[in-house]
Amino acid sequence: MPETKPLIEGLQESTEYYVLIEYLIPDYRKSGKKIKGQVSYIAKTKDFIMPPSGLEVTEINKNQIVVSKRDLGYGEWIQNVRVIVSGESYYMGSETELVIEGLLDDTQYTVSFTYDVVEPGNPKVYKGESDPESIKTLAFNLPTFPKFEI
Repeated sequence: MPETKPLIEGLQESTEYYVLIEYLIPDYRKSGKKIKGQVSYIAKTKDFIMPPSGLEVTEINKNQIVVSKRDLGYGEWIQNVRVIVSGESYYMGSETELVIEGLLDDTQYTVSFTYDVVEPGNPKVYKGESDPESIKTLAFNLPTFPKFEI
C-alpha cells in the first residue's frame, strides 16, 4: 500500500500548532474489531524563505541601462518591482524588462531593487529588496554592426 501524506493548507509560517492524530487499527485479538488510538505533538511550520528575485542590470550603455527579470522558477511571484537608480525610482511592475533612459554618460550610479513577493495560495505579501550595486555608464555609444561576415 503506498504511503499517503495529509496536506494541511492555510497555516501561518513560523507558528507552532498542536497536532492530534486519531486512528483506528485492527484488534489482533478479535477479528473484525478496531482499536482507537491517538498521538499528539507540537509542530512548528517553517519560516518563509524569500525566493531569488532574478532581477539584474543586463545592459549598460552610454545613456541607458536595461534591467531584466530572469525567471528562476518564481518569476510570477515577483511583483511591483521598483528600480532605484541613485535615488530616482522607476516602476517595472511585473514586466520582465525595463529600459531606463536619460542617464548621463560616463557616470557612476547606484542601482537597487524593491519588490513584493506573492506566493500563490498565500494572501500575505512579503517585501523584498536587493543590496545596492554600483554601475558606470559608458563614455561612448557602442558601435553596432547590422551584418558581420568573415
